[in-house]
Parts: sequence; structure tokens; C-alpha cells
Amino acid sequence: MLSKQYLLDIRLLEPGDILLSSVGELPSAAVRKVTKSDYSHAMLYVGAGSYIHSDLTGVHSDNLQRLLWDSPSRATVLRVNRPDRSSVVNEAIMYARRKVGTQYSKREAAGVIVEKLRGDLTNRQFCSRLVALAYAEASVPLVADANYCTPQDIFESAVLIEVSGCVREASESELEFAQSFNPLEQQRLNTNQFLGDVRQISGLDVQVHEQVAQCVVDHPEYDEAICEALQRSGYLDFWRYDVSINPWRYSAESFVSRELPSAVLAQSARDEISMANKAIERFAFVCSQYRELNERFPRRYFQLEGDLYALLVELHTKRRDSAQQFFSSL
Repeated sequence: MLSKQYLLDIRLLEPGDILLSSVGELPSAAVRKVTKSDYSHAMLYVGAGSYIHSDLTGVHSDNLQRLLWDSPSRATVLRVNRPDRSSVVNEAIMYARRKVGTQYSKREAAGVIVEKLRGDLTNRQFCSRLVALAYAEASVPLVADANYCTPQDIFESAVLIEVSGCVREASESELEFAQSFNPLEQQRLNTNQFLGDVRQISGLDVQVHEQVAQCVVDHPEYDEAICEALQRSGYLDFWRYDVSINPWRYSAESFVSRELPSAVLAQSARDEISMANKAIERFAFVCSQYRELNERFPRRYFQLEGDLYALLVELHTKRRDSAQQFFSSL
């Protein structure tokens, strides 16, 4: 008989929630022992089932429905307890999104415990630093030192309250999904490959897309090589995966023709509209930034990125309109 597996119920989570977790493997147990904590990892929930965190592969996003534990005690949810939480959370999430692609620092993570390992701060992250700095960016200090803190320090923060009842047993279908192919893993590989190529091309410590932009502003001679790296990585074509496996999202006819109960379809439509609207707002903002940069500093890289985000706005507008058609058909 298979042992029970547990996951976080995303229906009970809110964007900006901090997720602390542990697993049974030795590295996690070692971290918990030296930090005198029940938890070894910190993550930031950004909504729509996604979270951003820093692990040995760097800062990246993932799907919370793929995160399983063997015990309900392996995870907890913390929430900022402030009246201006909404605006604070948005700033924290924006910071975390900007750090996607940043490499992990084993030395600085160890420096949390061994002070002699600390030095000048590098262009790197580790899990609890990412979460603490995200809220520090929003002028909410969770801990005394955001650059060197543990998951336990975050757990003990006076700014946070614990949200109970968020862990539940995973169903058979949820277990099957959690173990299926993870497209976000491929996206992480694509992003890391591109940023690694940019570092090799430029000789600079480029960790995130903002720094790529600064690189091509300062060094137009790298523009063409960086564009080739961007195209080679598959980063520009990643959107094709969702279109191919979820065509119903982009066609009103396909959306309403799915063989699901009306109540389930209605909830799906509401979820799709909400997620699409948020994505449209985010992608339109990024697109405008690249367009503005290209006007000031004409570079092919800015053109490619601007075209990508314009396309993403168009695709998510189709996604929203397809879902809205469901209610029009009632």
C-alpha cells in the first residue's frame, strides 16, 4: 500500500504567502539541525498555483501542485499581518520575479551559520534571503538581517501570522499530475542556459534579465550574439507548449465543448479570466519597458523581447476571451 502524500491547498493561499517546508532527506535534516528549525526551505507564493524560490539550481518558479510531502507537518504557511498587505505583497512578488535566473550561493547560505564565511555580498541568492529581501524591498523587514537569515528566523518573525489548515492529503489524480512532465522545469533550463551563454559572451556576472538589458545597452557589440543565444535557448518559443497541450484555453469553441459539468466549467472560466487578466497586465508592462528601451537604445535584443511579450499579451487575451464566451453561451 502506498504511503499518503500531502500538498498545500491553493484555494486557501493568497499571493505573498510565505511557504516553509522540510523533507526527509539528509541535506534537509542537516539544515534543520544546524539552524535549530523545523523547516529547511522558504518559498514565496505568487498566485495561480505558482511559487518562486531559490534552490541549488538558482531562482525559479514552479507549480505548487507538484510539491508533495510525506507528512502534513512538513509544511506551513505564513502571511503578512498588515493593513496595507495588498500593496506590500505586490512589491515583494515583483522583486522575486525580477530575480528569476539568479544563481545559488552555497557559501553565503552557509554564512548564515558561520559568520567568517560572510564577506562582500555577491550577485546571488538562497531561499530565505530571497524571501526576506523580497519583503525588505517592500519596506517590510521580516528579520534583523535579510541577507543572512534562516527559515526559522522567518518563522519567528513578528510581522507574520501562521495560516492553519492549509495542508491536506493529495488525491490519486493530484499524485498523478505531480509526477507528470513538468514544463516549468524545461523553462528553468532554458532560462539558465540563456543567462549562462550571456555570461560567457560578455564576461560579466549577468544573473537576471534586467542585467542582460543593461549589458546590451553598455555593450552593443554583444547584441547579435546575445540574440542568437536567446533564440537558441528556446526561451522565445516556450509559449508553444501550453498552446499545444491546452488548446481549449485559446478557443471559445474548444472551451465550452469540454465534457465537464457546468459548475466545473464555470469555475474554470472564472479562474482562467482571473489568471489571464493578471498575466495581461504583467506582460503588457514588460512589453512597454522593452519597447521604450528599444526607442532609446535600438538593439535587436530589445526588439525580440518586446515582440515576445506582445505575443504573450495577445495569447492571454485570447485565453480570457475564450473563457468569457462560456458565460455568453449560457
